[in-house]
Amino acid sequence: MSLWKWWTAVAGVALVIGGVAWVLKLSVIIATDGRVVATGAAGAFLDLGFYSLLVGSTGLGLRLTKKERNPITRIAAAVGSPVAFVVSFFVFQLVGYALIAAGRIVSGDALPSYLLEEGGIIIAAVVWLVIGMWLLVGLALRRADPRLRVR
Repeated sequence: MSLWKWWTAVAGVALVIGGVAWVLKLSVIIATDGRVVATGAAGAFLDLGFYSLLVGSTGLGLRLTKKERNPITRIAAAVGSPVAFVVSFFVFQLVGYALIAAGRIVSGDALPSYLLEEGGIIIAAVVWLVIGMWLLVGLALRRADPRLRVR
Protein backbone atom coordinates (compact mmCIF):
# COMPACT_ATOMS: atom_id res chain seq x y z
CA MET A 1 0.00 0.00 0.00
CA SER A 2 1.37 3.39 -0.97
CA LEU A 3 1.95 6.12 1.58
CA TRP A 4 -0.91 8.14 0.04
CA LYS A 5 -3.41 5.30 0.45
CA TRP A 6 -2.13 4.50 3.92
CA TRP A 7 -2.61 8.09 5.07
CA THR A 8 -6.05 8.27 3.44
CA ALA A 9 -7.03 5.17 5.43
CA VAL A 10 -5.68 6.67 8.68
CA ALA A 11 -7.50 9.93 7.95
CA GLY A 12 -10.74 8.06 7.18
CA VAL A 13 -10.53 6.29 10.53
CA ALA A 14 -9.83 9.63 12.24
CA LEU A 15 -12.92 11.15 10.60
CA VAL A 16 -15.09 8.27 11.77
CA ILE A 17 -13.69 8.55 15.31
CA GLY A 18 -14.22 12.33 15.29
CA GLY A 19 -17.79 12.08 14.03
CA VAL A 20 -18.68 9.43 16.60
CA ALA A 21 -17.02 11.49 19.37
CA TRP A 22 -19.16 14.50 18.51
CA VAL A 23 -22.32 12.37 18.44
CA LEU A 24 -21.34 11.07 21.89
CA LYS A 25 -20.78 14.67 23.04
CA LEU A 26 -24.30 15.55 22.02
CA SER A 27 -25.56 12.40 23.75
CA VAL A 28 -23.92 13.48 27.02
CA ILE A 29 -25.45 16.95 26.71
CA ILE A 30 -28.92 15.54 26.07
CA ALA A 31 -28.56 12.98 28.87
CA THR A 32 -27.69 15.73 31.36
CA ASP A 33 -30.38 18.04 29.95
CA GLY A 34 -27.79 20.65 29.06
CA ARG A 35 -26.13 20.84 32.49
CA VAL A 36 -22.86 19.39 31.14
CA VAL A 37 -21.90 21.13 27.91
CA ALA A 38 -18.15 21.71 27.88
CA THR A 39 -16.75 19.85 30.89
CA GLY A 40 -16.27 16.23 31.83
CA ALA A 41 -17.23 13.69 29.20
CA ALA A 42 -18.76 16.32 26.90
CA GLY A 43 -15.54 18.33 26.92
CA ALA A 44 -13.43 15.23 26.34
CA PHE A 45 -15.59 14.16 23.40
CA LEU A 46 -15.48 17.71 22.00
CA ASP A 47 -11.67 17.75 22.06
CA LEU A 48 -11.29 14.19 20.77
CA GLY A 49 -13.73 14.92 17.96
CA PHE A 50 -12.22 18.25 17.00
CA TYR A 51 -8.64 17.03 16.75
CA SER A 52 -9.63 13.78 15.05
CA LEU A 53 -11.69 15.66 12.47
CA LEU A 54 -8.90 18.18 11.96
CA VAL A 55 -6.37 15.43 11.26
CA GLY A 56 -8.86 13.35 9.30
CA SER A 57 -9.74 16.19 6.97
CA THR A 58 -6.29 15.82 5.41
CA GLY A 59 -7.50 12.56 3.85
CA LEU A 60 -10.15 14.45 1.91
CA GLY A 61 -7.45 16.63 0.36
CA LEU A 62 -5.48 13.55 -0.63
CA ARG A 63 -8.54 11.81 -2.05
CA LEU A 64 -9.57 14.81 -4.11
CA THR A 65 -6.07 15.00 -5.63
CA LYS A 66 -5.57 11.26 -6.15
CA LYS A 67 -4.99 11.63 -9.90
CA GLU A 68 -2.45 14.40 -9.39
CA ARG A 69 1.08 13.16 -10.07
CA ASN A 70 2.89 16.11 -8.50
CA PRO A 71 3.49 15.24 -4.82
CA ILE A 72 3.77 18.93 -3.88
CA THR A 73 0.19 19.51 -5.01
CA ARG A 74 -1.05 16.51 -3.01
CA ILE A 75 0.84 17.62 0.09
CA ALA A 76 -0.51 21.17 -0.28
CA ALA A 77 -4.06 19.80 -0.57
CA ALA A 78 -3.59 17.65 2.53
CA VAL A 79 -2.10 20.51 4.54
CA GLY A 80 -4.78 22.94 3.36
CA SER A 81 -7.69 20.61 4.07
CA PRO A 82 -7.95 21.50 7.78
CA VAL A 83 -8.82 25.03 6.64
CA ALA A 84 -11.78 23.55 4.76
CA PHE A 85 -12.78 21.71 7.93
CA VAL A 86 -12.71 24.89 10.03
CA VAL A 87 -14.67 26.85 7.41
CA SER A 88 -17.21 24.04 7.09
CA PHE A 89 -17.58 23.96 10.87
CA PHE A 90 -18.52 27.66 10.98
CA VAL A 91 -20.94 27.21 8.08
CA PHE A 92 -22.53 24.22 9.83
CA GLN A 93 -22.79 26.26 13.05
CA LEU A 94 -24.75 28.95 11.22
CA VAL A 95 -27.00 26.45 9.47
CA GLY A 96 -27.55 24.44 12.66
CA TYR A 97 -28.36 27.55 14.68
CA ALA A 98 -30.85 28.71 12.05
CA LEU A 99 -32.53 25.29 11.87
CA ILE A 100 -32.83 24.92 15.64
CA ALA A 101 -34.02 28.52 16.03
CA ALA A 102 -36.69 27.93 13.37
CA GLY A 103 -37.66 24.68 15.09
CA ARG A 104 -38.01 26.51 18.40
CA ILE A 105 -40.25 29.11 16.77
CA VAL A 106 -42.44 26.46 15.14
CA SER A 107 -42.59 24.20 18.20
CA GLY A 108 -43.13 26.99 20.71
CA ASP A 109 -39.83 26.54 22.56
CA ALA A 110 -40.37 22.78 22.94
CA LEU A 111 -36.75 22.26 21.85
CA PRO A 112 -34.17 22.88 24.57
CA SER A 113 -32.19 26.11 24.23
CA TYR A 114 -28.82 24.35 24.56
CA LEU A 115 -29.43 22.78 21.16
CA LEU A 116 -28.91 26.20 19.55
CA GLU A 117 -25.16 25.85 20.06
CA GLU A 118 -25.09 22.14 19.27
CA GLY A 119 -26.97 22.07 15.95
CA GLY A 120 -23.84 22.79 13.94
CA ILE A 121 -21.83 20.17 15.78
CA ILE A 122 -24.29 17.42 14.95
CA ILE A 123 -24.40 18.50 11.28
CA ALA A 124 -20.59 18.57 11.13
CA ALA A 125 -20.38 15.21 12.90
CA VAL A 126 -22.68 13.54 10.40
CA VAL A 127 -21.14 15.15 7.31
CA TRP A 128 -17.53 14.39 8.28
CA LEU A 129 -18.47 10.88 9.48
CA VAL A 130 -19.96 10.19 6.04
CA ILE A 131 -16.82 11.59 4.36
CA GLY A 132 -14.67 9.29 6.52
CA MET A 133 -16.78 6.28 5.59
CA TRP A 134 -16.58 7.30 1.92
CA LEU A 135 -12.78 7.38 2.15
CA LEU A 136 -12.62 3.96 3.81
CA VAL A 137 -15.16 2.28 1.55
CA GLY A 138 -13.45 3.71 -1.51
CA LEU A 139 -10.10 2.30 -0.40
CA ALA A 140 -11.61 -1.09 0.43
CA LEU A 141 -13.37 -1.35 -2.92
CA ARG A 142 -10.26 -0.36 -4.87
CA ARG A 143 -8.22 -2.86 -2.87
CA ALA A 144 -10.75 -5.64 -3.54
CA ASP A 145 -10.94 -4.89 -7.26
CA PRO A 146 -8.85 -2.05 -8.74
CA ARG A 147 -11.39 -1.68 -11.58
CA LEU A 148 -14.04 -0.52 -9.11
CA ARG A 149 -14.22 3.23 -8.82
CA VAL A 150 -16.04 5.15 -6.11
CA ARG A 151 -16.73 8.62 -7.37
